[in-house]
Amino acid sequence: MRVTHVAKGRPAHVILLFLGLALIAAGLLQLRAARGDVTLTQASVDGTPLTGYRAGAVDACPRPVVIISHGFAGSQQLMHSFALTLARRGYLAVTFDYYGHGRHPEALRGDITKVEGATQMLVRQTRGVVDYALALPDASGELALLGHSMASDIVVRYATMDPRVDATVAVSMFSTAVTAE
Repeated sequence: MRVTHVAKGRPAHVILLFLGLALIAAGLLQLRAARGDVTLTQASVDGTPLTGYRAGAVDACPRPVVIISHGFAGSQQLMHSFALTLARRGYLAVTFDYYGHGRHPEALRGDITKVEGATQMLVRQTRGVVDYALALPDASGELALLGHSMASDIVVRYATMDPRVDATVAVSMFSTAVTAE
């Protein structure tokens, strides 16, 4: 005996599929609209993928630079909202992916809990991003670093080594470099 199943409700499935696709498209358009007049520029520095965020035209006026770095197991996409907010306020914001994170093709090597391990590697990588950002045509020379979690340790350590750093912001801070003194 052969049993044949008749698909019931197929038009309803098709309608729901198209409704779902329309809602996804509407959501993507809203995300794009939220970006407003902020321009994103993709670049790479020694293999490190980075994104520059600025409102208005390049060379419109000199703007302070904010380097925004993510925490462990994060990526520059997670720092997108920080970058958009700062760019809308007149800053040149730059996000990037640390080794072994996001779209960075190179693995993170060494022990992240030891300063002489991965930490030094990430501090050197941050220097490359800072040098790149400060050389952009609309960079004013003023520099702030924003680091989340693991990156708070990296930006604090970096800031103590580079006199160009004017401000440091640590979000969900962890750093053995910060003491009561």
